[in-house]
Amino acid sequence: MRLLVISESPLQQCQGRYFAVDPWIRFVRHMADCEETVTLLAPVSVVSKPAPESWCVSRGRLEIVHHDHYQGYADFARLWFRCRRTWRRRFETLMPSHDVVALRLPSPSLRIVMRAARRCQVPIVLLVAGDVRAQSDLLLRSRGVRRLVYRTITSALVRQEVSYGRQAAAVFAYSSELAARHARSRVRLMRTPHLMEGDFVVRKDTCQEPEIRLLRIAWLVPSKGFELLLEAMAVLVRRGLPVRLSIVGKPRISTYQTVLKERAWRLGLERRVEFRGWVPFDQLTRVYLEHDVQIISSLAEGTPRCIVEGLARGLPLVSTRVGGCADSLEDGKTALLVPPSDRVAMADAIERIVRDASLRRALIANGYQFARGVTFDALGGKFLAELRTIVKKTAVELQGSSAGSKLL
Repeated sequence: MRLLVISESPLQQCQGRYFAVDPWIRFVRHMADCEETVTLLAPVSVVSKPAPESWCVSRGRLEIVHHDHYQGYADFARLWFRCRRTWRRRFETLMPSHDVVALRLPSPSLRIVMRAARRCQVPIVLLVAGDVRAQSDLLLRSRGVRRLVYRTITSALVRQEVSYGRQAAAVFAYSSELAARHARSRVRLMRTPHLMEGDFVVRKDTCQEPEIRLLRIAWLVPSKGFELLLEAMAVLVRRGLPVRLSIVGKPRISTYQTVLKERAWRLGLERRVEFRGWVPFDQLTRVYLEHDVQIISSLAEGTPRCIVEGLARGLPLVSTRVGGCADSLEDGKTALLVPPSDRVAMADAIERIVRDASLRRALIANGYQFARGVTFDALGGKFLAELRTIVKKTAVELQGSSAGSKLL
């Protein structure tokens, strides 16, 4: 099977090597080891020195085709009028040499990719990894007329996504909320299996030092619920728990980290909260092992990769009950789940893990079992088998259509 994957996650090329920030590329890289041809089309910038937050990608058998570099819908829109014909030719040149196309969403190129796939008669599957409306930074931070404008735009993007989902050979959604949106399409739930069994580090317990180290890994954006997490930290400090929080990630809007630092200062947490910036993926194992409890405080989510990454390193988890977190995690077994925006419930859950060693060790053991079930070793073959089925079905349909045309 020849698979073309289209992703907006940018890459950098330096001296013939590729560097990435988003570990999603590992999923594509693992598929390339299993298939005849896997091609990744992604925005690539050629640089003299890779960004400090990036890590070197081992290409293996993966073929990488350069797309014009952009980040997000605004950059895409600025390039659209100048580049749209070039992009259309690029898609229509690549697609006929592949059996199936996979497009990761949200994506500003959805419309042009879907039209190219239809013209080339190549089946396309949509991997809906996030919610363009619920996770819109601009929408969450805006007020008044501007908020109304952003709500109108994101609602239109959602309608476009749903409409094209009905034309796709299949939609793979990262949460039941996203699957419900595509209920009239051929929709399946999925997770991105970017870890392998060799990525696991086994430990039996955490919280063994006088200071309890809490970890939050995410882009610094409002939808990740950082304000909620800081308020939960303040509750824990008032209760006398010796907690310290590490926030690993960088802001998409530069001023947002300053806003969070000011919030931490007003809550009296300036010495208990550390903003560590973005840590490259190949250094994250050490970060997970330095901490005792992982927190996901999001107000909206797909299925964040840090769930499996933390569980695979023996880190008990407290998560808000949103998106794919609610779908994939079992309260009291693989994590402690709390309502979004409830700082006291979050503080209570963290304190339970810290004080109840029996619960903590059970969460760790169950977490390893869960994480092993969502590695590429466990899920990658199933996903590829579904794609092969789609390819065969499309081939039969095209043959039937061609035979019918000849009869007419």
